[in-house]
Amino acid sequence: MNERDFFDDNYDNSRQSERNEQLKHSKRIIDQDQLHSIYDTEELDDIINALLDEGDFKRALKAANYMVQLAPYSGDGWFKRGVALANTGNFDDAVAAFEKAAVLNPSDLETIMHLGITFDNLGRSQDALDAYNHALSLYPYDDEIRFCKAITLERIERYEDAEQELEACLSINPDHQEAWYELGYCKDMLGKLDESLTCYDKHIALDPYSCNTWYNRGIILGKMKRYDEAFFFFRAWRRRYEMNFRPHGIISAMSPRTSAAFKTPSRPPEVRPRSSREISADCR
Repeated sequence: MNERDFFDDNYDNSRQSERNEQLKHSKRIIDQDQLHSIYDTEELDDIINALLDEGDFKRALKAANYMVQLAPYSGDGWFKRGVALANTGNFDDAVAAFEKAAVLNPSDLETIMHLGITFDNLGRSQDALDAYNHALSLYPYDDEIRFCKAITLERIERYEDAEQELEACLSINPDHQEAWYELGYCKDMLGKLDESLTCYDKHIALDPYSCNTWYNRGIILGKMKRYDEAFFFFRAWRRRYEMNFRPHGIISAMSPRTSAAFKTPSRPPEVRPRSSREISADCR
């Protein structure tokens, strides 16, 4: 390590330690109901961001509630309130917060997308599609909007429409991992097994440790009566499942299938935009 690296590392460690202390202080303020002592919206915004980044959504919601009281015309404040509400499972109130944010910032892409995602969580598929279509009218070349729209279309089994949106998504961003996975699923639902395999191969090339993709590829090969190859992929899936997932309990709904394996590809319990597609602070 050279001298410059040494000082850079010390600076980074010092900054992280400072941020940790600031976060602890912020939590104490919230827990002691002292948020009213803060009048600087930028300081409050920093607190909310830090809490969302940490996944402390209950405290983030308290801070966001105060933010919209302090600055009721801040679209960003209403947006972050919506993120916190959605992550605590309060989707109806999250919709109201995102709608308020959209009124204040009508062209904000993240607000419109989160509104669509939240509608989708509530099973309000047409409202979700309306939100995504509105977003596309503003940002026609955004790959994530098309991906989100495709997920909603899949949920209501409009696989041909979902296929078109995923292909449009991939024409914009050929390295969109989740889009290749979902397109493989759509192709299978439409009986396009060869194309489904190609999509899963693309996903594996981008993410070789994706257990679901190896498993689904094995199922497609089984449907094509290529049983030796299917067995290889099931064994590969099992190894990845045991190495990477079982210790952490990430995939709890999946189990190996043998005699009944050649039916429908497994799907993750929930599929959402960006990183498992759940509304999160990463989507800000």
